[in-house]
Amino acid sequence: EPAWGLSSYRNHVLFCEYGVIMYNTGYKPTYSFSYYVWYSDDYGVTWSKKFDSRNAPEGFFATPETYRGFHLHGCVYDQYWDRFWVWSGDNNGTRMLMWSDDFGETWEKIETSAYEPLDGNILQVLSAVVLPHCILFTHDSTFDQGIYRVIRREKDEVPIIEMAYNFGPFTAVQPTAPTHFGRKIVRVGDLILLPFTCGGIDYEDNLSFIIGTYDGFHFFEVWKNAYASLPGDDMMRLRVDKEKYYIDIGDSRT
Repeated sequence: EPAWGLSSYRNHVLFCEYGVIMYNTGYKPTYSFSYYVWYSDDYGVTWSKKFDSRNAPEGFFATPETYRGFHLHGCVYDQYWDRFWVWSGDNNGTRMLMWSDDFGETWEKIETSAYEPLDGNILQVLSAVVLPHCILFTHDSTFDQGIYRVIRREKDEVPIIEMAYNFGPFTAVQPTAPTHFGRKIVRVGDLILLPFTCGGIDYEDNLSFIIGTYDGFHFFEVWKNAYASLPGDDMMRLRVDKEKYYIDIGDSRT
């Protein structure tokens, strides 16, 4: 189960596209190849479309330029709230955290290009995992590097995203900043004891690592590489096979 675009819990399966953005010579978005969120309640046998960015409600996108820069990043089914979480990027006005509490009939969103609870910094979500008392998010090209969290309060409240674990001192303007943190997430039942592990740095002058937590509030370093990553390599995930721990390495999308 990849971190990007596919989430399942029992009979519930949520899937979204991930597509590139096409730019003109002025580096302005012209169109995207990522529109749909799909849902299945029968283990993936049949599917129904639950979100279509090309037919979003009026006012969902601030301008046509905003729409053309939109593409989906990922999704997760939240079994504790029966909620769909979906997130997107990559430009101002398209960095969003969206959610639906009626199985995709209606959607709400918050924009995170200049997110006030994070001192107006950019937050661009890459992947997520749901836990009993919170939802954890990892980032893509975000100024504050680390793991983000939404604490479960009242379900009808607008989610507040906060920094849960900051592994700085990187900043997104540095060429050595980790771009895709948390590409693969391992949870309870996925052959490992930790409900959440994620990590990685895909720049050759930094060390890859894995962060773990049992509850989403207390974090610890599970593993750190003794050598800098090779160019193009990412630390993908931790897995267990016959009581031995392995580190899977690949590029950021495989």
